[in-house]
Amino acid sequence: MPLYTSGNTLVPLIISPSYRRAGGWLWLTAVLCVVALSLSPRFGPPGALHADKLLHALAYGGLAALPFAVFGRDRAVFTAAALMLPMGFGLELAQDYVPIRTANAWDALANVMGVALGAHLGPTARRLANRWLAAGDGPKG
Repeated sequence: MPLYTSGNTLVPLIISPSYRRAGGWLWLTAVLCVVALSLSPRFGPPGALHADKLLHALAYGGLAALPFAVFGRDRAVFTAAALMLPMGFGLELAQDYVPIRTANAWDALANVMGVALGAHLGPTARRLANRWLAAGDGPKG
């Protein structure tokens, strides 16, 4: 199954309204969790072996890839994924104003790399969502 149609747009998403709503809420909840954890003075991933950079990349990769699997319109997909870039930079800068936290350029770079990876893998997530729903294993509605 191709990832894009001939017009360089994403393949249509086989999606029920209930799946779209649930996926949208899941994505919004994930965004709010990242915001809360980023601005929490007592939370910080382990710094040993730069594991925190991996967590940054995975979190932002997921936030950028999930819209491909749950949002039906191309514009909503790309807007949601692209908005993770200013969010990552903004939260990194805001950490300078949180007790015990500091802004870190390497964390910001890990956020960008995660968004790029998520946007790159997003069409695959869309294809897998289509396959899952076409098989009848997904939610009905």
